[in-house]
Amino acid sequence: MKVLHTADLHIGQRLMGLERLPEQELILNQILEIINNEEVNVLLISGDIFDVASPSQESIRVFYQFCAKLKGTDCSHIVLTGGNHDGVNTLKAPKEIFEILNIYIFPNLEDDLTNHNVYLKNSDGKLELIVSAVPFLRDKELNVNSYSSDIFEIEQDIIKATQRIHSTIFDAIKEGKSVPKILMGHLFASGVNMVDNENEAERRIYAGNIGGIPLEVFTNEYDYIALGHIHSAQKVQGKEHIRYSGSPLKLSFSEKSDKSVYIIEFDELNHPIITSFQILQPRIIEQIHGNQKEFEEKLTQILSELNPNENFIPWITWTFSDVDTKSDIEFLKNQFQEKYKILILKTIYINPDQNNTKLLEQSNSVLKEYKSVDEITPEKLFELLLEEKKLEDGHQKTEVLKALFQQVI
Repeated sequence: MKVLHTADLHIGQRLMGLERLPEQELILNQILEIINNEEVNVLLISGDIFDVASPSQESIRVFYQFCAKLKGTDCSHIVLTGGNHDGVNTLKAPKEIFEILNIYIFPNLEDDLTNHNVYLKNSDGKLELIVSAVPFLRDKELNVNSYSSDIFEIEQDIIKATQRIHSTIFDAIKEGKSVPKILMGHLFASGVNMVDNENEAERRIYAGNIGGIPLEVFTNEYDYIALGHIHSAQKVQGKEHIRYSGSPLKLSFSEKSDKSVYIIEFDELNHPIITSFQILQPRIIEQIHGNQKEFEEKLTQILSELNPNENFIPWITWTFSDVDTKSDIEFLKNQFQEKYKILILKTIYINPDQNNTKLLEQSNSVLKEYKSVDEITPEKLFELLLEEKKLEDGHQKTEVLKALFQQVI
Protein backbone atom coordinates (compact mmCIF):
# COMPACT_ATOMS: atom_id res chain seq x y z
CA MET A 1 0.00 0.00 0.00
CA LYS A 2 1.08 3.56 -0.75
CA VAL A 3 0.68 5.85 2.25
CA LEU A 4 0.54 9.66 2.39
CA HIS A 5 1.52 11.23 5.72
CA THR A 6 0.49 14.77 6.61
CA ALA A 7 -0.55 16.63 9.78
CA ASP A 8 -1.35 20.03 11.28
CA LEU A 9 -3.89 21.18 8.69
CA HIS A 10 -5.26 23.73 11.19
CA ILE A 11 -8.35 24.27 9.06
CA GLY A 12 -10.02 27.52 10.05
CA GLN A 13 -6.80 29.13 11.25
CA ARG A 14 -6.66 32.92 11.00
CA LEU A 15 -3.46 34.92 10.83
CA MET A 16 -3.73 38.19 12.74
CA GLY A 17 -7.50 37.90 12.41
CA LEU A 18 -7.52 37.39 8.64
CA GLU A 19 -9.47 34.56 6.98
CA ARG A 20 -7.45 31.74 5.38
CA LEU A 21 -10.02 29.15 4.31
CA PRO A 22 -9.54 29.84 0.56
CA GLU A 23 -5.82 29.12 0.98
CA GLN A 24 -6.55 25.98 2.96
CA GLU A 25 -8.90 24.70 0.27
CA LEU A 26 -6.14 25.13 -2.32
CA ILE A 27 -3.70 23.25 -0.08
CA LEU A 28 -6.18 20.37 0.33
CA ASN A 29 -6.70 20.33 -3.44
CA GLN A 30 -2.94 19.98 -3.92
CA ILE A 31 -2.91 17.02 -1.52
CA LEU A 32 -5.85 15.53 -3.41
CA GLU A 33 -3.96 15.95 -6.68
CA ILE A 34 -0.89 14.20 -5.26
CA ILE A 35 -3.07 11.35 -3.99
CA ASN A 36 -4.58 11.02 -7.48
CA ASN A 37 -1.34 11.26 -9.43
CA GLU A 38 0.61 8.92 -7.14
CA GLU A 39 -2.24 6.42 -6.69
CA VAL A 40 -2.09 6.65 -2.91
CA ASN A 41 -4.07 3.99 -0.99
CA VAL A 42 -3.93 5.31 2.58
CA LEU A 43 -4.06 8.84 3.99
CA LEU A 44 -2.75 9.54 7.49
CA ILE A 45 -3.40 12.89 9.21
CA SER A 46 -1.51 13.04 12.52
CA GLY A 47 -3.51 15.58 14.50
CA ASP A 48 -4.61 19.23 14.48
CA ILE A 49 -7.10 18.80 11.69
CA PHE A 50 -8.83 21.97 12.87
CA ASP A 51 -7.28 25.05 14.45
CA VAL A 52 -9.77 25.38 17.31
CA ALA A 53 -11.85 22.98 19.39
CA SER A 54 -15.14 24.35 18.02
CA PRO A 55 -14.45 25.20 14.37
CA SER A 56 -16.89 27.10 12.19
CA GLN A 57 -19.39 25.25 10.05
CA GLU A 58 -17.51 26.47 6.99
CA SER A 59 -14.27 24.94 8.30
CA ILE A 60 -16.02 21.62 8.91
CA ARG A 61 -17.55 21.78 5.43
CA VAL A 62 -14.12 22.29 3.83
CA PHE A 63 -12.74 19.19 5.56
CA TYR A 64 -15.77 16.99 4.89
CA GLN A 65 -15.72 18.04 1.24
CA PHE A 66 -12.07 17.04 1.03
CA CYS A 67 -12.87 13.59 2.51
CA ALA A 68 -15.76 13.16 0.06
CA LYS A 69 -13.49 13.91 -2.92
CA LEU A 70 -11.11 11.16 -1.79
CA LYS A 71 -13.77 8.54 -2.44
CA GLY A 72 -13.20 8.96 -6.15
CA THR A 73 -9.52 8.05 -5.86
CA ASP A 74 -7.44 4.95 -5.06
CA CYS A 75 -7.31 6.16 -1.44
CA SER A 76 -9.58 3.58 0.19
CA HIS A 77 -8.51 4.18 3.81
CA ILE A 78 -8.14 7.35 5.87
CA VAL A 79 -6.83 7.39 9.45
CA LEU A 80 -7.18 10.59 11.51
CA THR A 81 -5.93 11.35 15.01
CA GLY A 82 -6.83 14.28 17.23
CA GLY A 83 -4.26 16.92 18.10
CA ASN A 84 -4.05 19.40 20.97
CA HIS A 85 -5.98 21.97 18.90
CA ASP A 86 -8.79 19.58 18.01
CA GLY A 87 -12.01 19.38 20.01
CA VAL A 88 -12.74 15.81 21.04
CA ASN A 89 -16.49 16.21 20.55
CA THR A 90 -16.04 17.83 17.13
CA LEU A 91 -14.05 14.85 15.87
CA LYS A 92 -16.26 12.31 17.61
CA ALA A 93 -19.49 13.52 16.00
CA PRO A 94 -19.03 11.79 12.59
CA LYS A 95 -17.04 8.80 13.92
CA GLU A 96 -19.64 6.06 13.25
CA ILE A 97 -20.54 7.40 9.80
CA PHE A 98 -16.87 7.84 8.93
CA GLU A 99 -16.06 4.21 9.75
CA ILE A 100 -18.65 3.02 7.22
CA LEU A 101 -16.62 4.98 4.66
CA ASN A 102 -13.30 3.48 5.87
CA ILE A 103 -12.38 6.73 7.60
CA TYR A 104 -11.05 5.87 11.05
CA ILE A 105 -10.90 8.71 13.52
CA PHE A 106 -9.34 8.77 17.00
CA PRO A 107 -10.19 12.04 18.78
CA ASN A 108 -8.87 10.93 22.18
CA LEU A 109 -7.50 7.90 23.97
CA GLU A 110 -10.12 5.15 24.24
CA ASP A 111 -10.68 3.07 27.37
CA ASP A 112 -9.87 -0.07 25.41
CA LEU A 113 -6.43 0.61 23.96
CA THR A 114 -6.70 -2.36 21.59
CA ASN A 115 -9.15 -0.28 19.53
CA HIS A 116 -6.30 1.99 18.45
CA ASN A 117 -4.92 -0.62 16.03
CA VAL A 118 -6.41 -0.32 12.54
CA TYR A 119 -6.06 -3.30 10.20
CA LEU A 120 -6.10 -2.16 6.58
CA LYS A 121 -6.92 -4.64 3.85
CA ASN A 122 -6.85 -4.44 0.07
CA SER A 123 -9.84 -4.97 -2.22
CA ASP A 124 -9.28 -8.74 -2.04
CA GLY A 125 -9.52 -8.73 1.74
CA LYS A 126 -5.80 -9.32 2.29
CA LEU A 127 -4.24 -7.55 5.27
CA GLU A 128 -1.53 -5.21 4.00
CA LEU A 129 -0.90 -2.62 6.72
CA ILE A 130 -1.43 -2.07 10.44
CA VAL A 131 -1.72 1.47 11.81
CA SER A 132 -1.50 2.20 15.54
CA ALA A 133 -3.36 5.51 15.78
CA VAL A 134 -2.46 7.44 18.95
CA PRO A 135 -3.99 10.92 19.40
CA PHE A 136 -2.57 13.77 21.46
CA LEU A 137 -2.39 12.52 25.05
CA ARG A 138 -3.95 14.88 27.57
CA ASP A 139 -3.12 15.10 31.28
CA LYS A 140 -6.14 13.09 32.36
CA GLU A 141 -5.25 10.30 29.94
CA LEU A 142 -1.65 10.27 31.11
CA ASN A 143 -2.90 10.37 34.71
CA VAL A 144 -0.09 12.75 35.64
CA ASN A 145 -0.15 15.41 38.36
CA SER A 146 1.10 18.39 36.34
CA TYR A 147 0.77 20.69 39.37
CA SER A 148 3.57 19.01 41.29
CA SER A 149 6.49 21.25 42.22
CA ASP A 150 8.97 18.52 41.35
CA ILE A 151 9.69 19.07 37.66
CA PHE A 152 11.82 15.96 37.34
CA GLU A 153 9.03 13.85 38.80
CA ILE A 154 6.49 15.32 36.34
CA GLU A 155 8.83 14.64 33.44
CA GLN A 156 9.42 11.03 34.42
CA ASP A 157 5.71 10.39 35.03
CA ILE A 158 4.81 11.76 31.60
CA ILE A 159 7.47 9.65 29.87
CA LYS A 160 6.48 6.47 31.75
CA ALA A 161 2.77 6.97 31.06
CA THR A 162 3.41 7.67 27.37
CA GLN A 163 5.58 4.58 27.07
CA ARG A 164 3.01 2.42 28.86
CA ILE A 165 0.25 3.51 26.50
CA HIS A 166 2.33 2.90 23.38
CA SER A 167 3.54 -0.49 24.61
CA THR A 168 0.00 -1.63 25.43
CA ILE A 169 -1.25 -0.61 21.99
CA PHE A 170 1.57 -2.38 20.18
CA ASP A 171 1.29 -5.53 22.28
CA ALA A 172 -2.41 -5.69 21.40
CA ILE A 173 -1.71 -6.25 17.69
CA LYS A 174 -3.35 -9.62 17.18
CA GLU A 175 -2.59 -10.47 13.57
CA GLY A 176 -0.37 -9.61 10.66
CA LYS A 177 2.94 -9.49 12.51
CA SER A 178 4.75 -9.73 9.16
CA VAL A 179 3.02 -6.78 7.44
CA PRO A 180 4.29 -3.19 7.70
CA LYS A 181 3.29 -1.35 10.85
CA ILE A 182 2.92 2.40 11.27
CA LEU A 183 2.57 4.40 14.48
CA MET A 184 0.78 7.77 14.44
CA GLY A 185 1.37 10.33 17.18
CA HIS A 186 0.85 13.99 17.98
CA LEU A 187 3.53 15.07 20.44
CA PHE A 188 6.79 16.90 21.02
CA ALA A 189 9.65 14.44 20.50
CA SER A 190 13.10 15.11 21.87
CA GLY A 191 15.67 16.24 19.35
CA VAL A 192 13.34 18.10 16.98
CA ASN A 193 14.27 21.26 15.12
CA MET A 194 12.20 24.15 16.53
CA VAL A 195 13.31 26.84 14.06
CA ASP A 196 9.83 27.17 12.56
CA ASN A 197 8.03 27.00 15.91
CA GLU A 198 9.76 29.66 18.00
CA ASN A 199 7.23 32.43 17.71
CA GLU A 200 3.54 32.28 16.77
CA ALA A 201 3.47 28.62 15.82
CA GLU A 202 3.32 25.55 18.04
CA ARG A 203 5.13 25.53 21.36
CA ARG A 204 5.80 22.60 23.65
CA ILE A 205 2.65 21.72 25.46
CA TYR A 206 3.55 19.23 28.16
CA ALA A 207 3.91 20.45 31.73
CA GLY A 208 7.25 22.00 32.50
CA ASN A 209 8.50 21.96 28.90
CA ILE A 210 10.06 18.62 29.62
CA GLY A 211 12.34 18.79 26.62
CA GLY A 212 10.43 16.27 24.52
CA ILE A 213 9.32 12.66 24.59
CA PRO A 214 12.38 10.42 24.12
CA LEU A 215 12.27 8.05 21.17
CA GLU A 216 12.70 5.12 23.55
CA VAL A 217 8.97 5.26 24.32
CA PHE A 218 8.30 3.90 20.82
CA THR A 219 8.91 0.24 20.17
CA ASN A 220 11.49 -0.53 17.49
CA GLU A 221 8.97 -2.83 15.82
CA TYR A 222 7.24 -0.01 13.93
CA ASP A 223 8.43 0.39 10.35
CA TYR A 224 7.39 4.05 10.12
CA ILE A 225 6.35 6.62 12.73
CA ALA A 226 4.10 9.39 11.41
CA LEU A 227 4.20 12.37 13.76
CA GLY A 228 2.37 15.68 13.99
CA HIS A 229 2.62 18.83 16.14
CA ILE A 230 5.85 20.36 14.79
CA HIS A 231 5.23 22.52 11.72
CA SER A 232 8.51 21.93 9.88
CA ALA A 233 8.98 18.66 7.99
CA GLN A 234 11.90 16.69 9.39
CA LYS A 235 13.45 13.43 10.47
CA VAL A 236 13.72 13.05 14.24
CA GLN A 237 17.30 12.64 15.49
CA GLY A 238 18.32 11.68 11.96
CA LYS A 239 16.18 8.54 11.91
CA GLU A 240 14.73 7.98 8.45
CA HIS A 241 11.59 6.20 9.63
CA ILE A 242 10.56 8.70 12.35
CA ARG A 243 9.26 11.91 10.80
CA TYR A 244 7.17 15.00 11.25
CA SER A 245 5.41 15.83 8.01
CA GLY A 246 5.08 19.46 9.07
CA SER A 247 2.07 21.62 8.26
CA PRO A 248 1.20 21.79 4.55
CA LEU A 249 0.28 25.48 4.95
CA LYS A 250 2.59 28.15 6.30
CA LEU A 251 0.86 29.08 9.56
CA SER A 252 2.92 32.00 10.84
CA PHE A 253 5.50 34.59 9.86
CA SER A 254 8.17 32.64 11.75
CA GLU A 255 7.88 29.57 9.52
CA LYS A 256 10.62 29.59 6.89
CA SER A 257 11.01 26.04 5.60
CA ASP A 258 9.37 24.61 2.49
CA LYS A 259 6.09 22.77 2.97
CA SER A 260 5.54 19.19 1.87
CA VAL A 261 3.86 15.84 2.46
CA TYR A 262 5.47 12.40 2.57
CA ILE A 263 4.54 9.33 0.56
CA ILE A 264 5.71 6.03 2.02
CA GLU A 265 6.01 2.66 0.34
CA PHE A 266 7.49 -0.51 1.84
CA ASP A 267 9.89 -2.99 0.26
CA GLU A 268 9.76 -6.75 0.77
CA LEU A 269 11.56 -6.36 4.13
CA ASN A 270 9.08 -3.67 5.26
CA HIS A 271 11.73 -0.96 5.01
CA PRO A 272 10.08 2.37 4.22
CA ILE A 273 10.82 4.13 0.94
CA ILE A 274 9.98 7.78 1.59
CA THR A 275 9.41 10.52 -1.00
CA SER A 276 8.72 14.17 -0.22
CA PHE A 277 6.26 16.15 -2.35
CA GLN A 278 6.37 19.92 -2.12
CA ILE A 279 3.19 21.88 -1.37
CA LEU A 280 3.15 25.27 -3.09
CA GLN A 281 1.97 28.16 -0.94
CA PRO A 282 -0.88 30.27 -2.33
CA ARG A 283 0.19 33.39 -0.43
CA ILE A 284 3.55 34.99 0.35
CA ILE A 285 3.89 35.50 4.14
CA GLU A 286 7.16 37.12 5.17
CA GLN A 287 8.94 39.09 7.90
CA ILE A 288 11.21 41.89 6.67
CA HIS A 289 13.74 43.76 8.85
CA GLY A 290 15.44 47.01 7.91
CA ASN A 291 15.06 50.66 7.00
CA GLN A 292 13.10 51.95 4.03
CA LYS A 293 15.75 51.10 1.45
CA GLU A 294 16.47 47.66 2.92
CA PHE A 295 12.76 46.87 3.14
CA GLU A 296 12.19 47.69 -0.52
CA GLU A 297 15.24 45.71 -1.65
CA LYS A 298 14.26 42.62 0.35
CA LEU A 299 10.62 42.87 -0.71
CA THR A 300 11.56 43.11 -4.39
CA GLN A 301 13.77 40.05 -4.05
CA ILE A 302 11.04 38.05 -2.26
CA LEU A 303 8.39 38.92 -4.86
CA SER A 304 10.69 38.03 -7.76
CA GLU A 305 11.73 34.69 -6.24
CA LEU A 306 8.35 33.50 -4.95
CA ASN A 307 6.13 34.69 -7.83
CA PRO A 308 2.98 35.63 -5.90
CA ASN A 309 -0.46 34.27 -6.77
CA GLU A 310 -2.44 37.27 -8.03
CA ASN A 311 -5.52 36.03 -6.15
CA PHE A 312 -3.73 36.22 -2.79
CA ILE A 313 -2.16 39.52 -1.77
CA PRO A 314 1.21 38.99 0.02
CA TRP A 315 1.13 39.58 3.79
CA ILE A 316 4.19 41.28 5.28
CA THR A 317 5.41 42.43 8.69
CA TRP A 318 8.07 45.17 8.84
CA THR A 319 10.51 45.69 11.71
CA PHE A 320 12.79 48.75 11.73
CA SER A 321 14.86 50.84 14.14
CA ASP A 322 15.70 54.10 12.32
CA VAL A 323 13.88 57.30 13.30
CA ASP A 324 13.43 58.51 9.71
CA THR A 325 11.42 55.43 8.84
CA LYS A 326 9.38 55.81 12.01
CA SER A 327 8.39 59.39 11.23
CA ASP A 328 7.19 58.45 7.75
CA ILE A 329 5.89 54.96 8.50
CA GLU A 330 2.21 55.54 7.63
CA PHE A 331 3.11 57.24 4.37
CA LEU A 332 5.68 54.55 3.49
CA LYS A 333 3.29 51.77 4.44
CA ASN A 334 0.56 53.09 2.15
CA GLN A 335 3.05 53.82 -0.61
CA PHE A 336 4.54 50.32 -0.58
CA GLN A 337 1.15 48.62 -0.30
CA GLU A 338 -0.05 50.45 -3.40
CA LYS A 339 3.19 50.09 -5.36
CA TYR A 340 3.78 46.39 -4.71
CA LYS A 341 0.18 45.21 -4.18
CA ILE A 342 0.91 43.88 -0.71
CA LEU A 343 -0.67 44.15 2.73
CA ILE A 344 1.63 45.19 5.58
CA LEU A 345 -0.09 43.65 8.59
CA LYS A 346 2.24 44.97 11.28
CA THR A 347 5.03 47.52 11.64
CA ILE A 348 7.38 47.23 14.61
CA TYR A 349 9.66 50.03 15.73
CA ILE A 350 12.63 49.04 17.89
CA ASN A 351 13.95 52.13 19.66
CA PRO A 352 17.75 51.84 19.89
CA ASP A 353 17.73 54.02 23.02
CA GLN A 354 15.34 51.81 25.01
CA ASN A 355 16.25 48.95 27.30
CA ASN A 356 14.71 46.25 25.14
CA THR A 357 17.10 47.03 22.27
CA LYS A 358 20.07 47.36 24.63
CA LEU A 359 19.14 43.94 25.92
CA LEU A 360 19.18 42.62 22.36
CA GLU A 361 22.62 44.13 21.78
CA GLN A 362 24.21 42.40 24.75
CA SER A 363 26.88 39.85 24.02
CA ASN A 364 24.79 37.10 25.59
CA SER A 365 24.88 34.29 23.02
CA VAL A 366 21.23 33.47 23.64
CA LEU A 367 20.22 36.85 22.24
CA LYS A 368 22.58 37.16 19.30
CA GLU A 369 20.28 35.28 16.93
CA TYR A 370 17.38 37.70 17.44
CA LYS A 371 16.90 40.90 15.46
CA SER A 372 13.90 42.17 17.40
CA VAL A 373 11.90 41.53 20.53
CA ASP A 374 9.08 40.32 18.28
CA GLU A 375 11.18 37.32 17.31
CA ILE A 376 11.73 36.11 20.88
CA THR A 377 9.23 33.62 22.22
CA PRO A 378 7.36 34.36 25.48
CA GLU A 379 9.21 31.44 27.06
CA LYS A 380 12.60 32.91 26.17
CA LEU A 381 11.65 36.34 27.52
CA PHE A 382 10.51 34.72 30.76
CA GLU A 383 13.82 32.83 31.02
CA LEU A 384 15.70 36.11 30.55
CA LEU A 385 13.63 37.70 33.31
CA LEU A 386 14.45 34.82 35.66
CA GLU A 387 18.15 35.15 34.85
CA GLU A 388 18.01 38.86 35.62
CA LYS A 389 16.24 38.29 38.97
CA LYS A 390 18.80 35.64 40.06
CA LEU A 391 16.50 33.75 42.39
CA GLU A 392 18.01 32.79 45.71
CA ASP A 393 16.72 29.22 45.73
CA GLY A 394 18.45 28.46 42.47
CA HIS A 395 17.57 25.92 39.80
CA GLN A 396 14.55 24.20 41.38
CA LYS A 397 12.53 27.39 41.96
CA THR A 398 13.37 28.54 38.43
CA GLU A 399 12.07 25.29 36.95
CA VAL A 400 8.87 25.49 39.01
CA LEU A 401 8.22 29.03 37.79
CA LYS A 402 8.82 27.93 34.20
CA ALA A 403 6.27 25.16 34.61
CA LEU A 404 3.71 27.56 36.08
CA PHE A 405 4.37 30.03 33.26
CA GLN A 406 3.69 27.26 30.70
CA GLN A 407 0.31 26.58 32.30
CA VAL A 408 -0.55 30.29 32.06
CA ILE A 409 0.25 30.61 28.34
